Amino acid sequence: MCEFTVILSEDGREDKVAEDIIRTSYQNGELILMDILGDRISVGGALIREINVDSELLRIQRSEVLKSFIRFLEVYERCKESGVCEDELKKAWEDVKSIGDSIVNELASGKGK
Repeated sequence: MCEFTVILSEDGREDKVAEDIIRTSYQNGELILMDILGDRISVGGALIREINVDSELLRIQRSEVLKSFIRFLEVYERCKESGVCEDELKKAWEDVKSIGDSIVNELASGKGK
């Protein structure tokens, strides 16, 4: 069986956050990593960036904009099922755009280097 070491990229750093991971899933906006013993590690605002079976590495990326985007997707799916909650969906999208605008402005001003 293939067991992965998980490397988290965030704010220009890379850190090992888990070992012996055999399964991943998303629950309530959190990336859930499950190891061979069934223990779970929750990583909020993260997406899988790379899966390398040869080196048994799973690389994930975490940021505020990803966290808000995952929340937007969850609200979208819930609204799609129920057919209501337009205001909540608009608010979730505005949050994504606001964080994205802040990132762009920070880079444009030279603070994001």
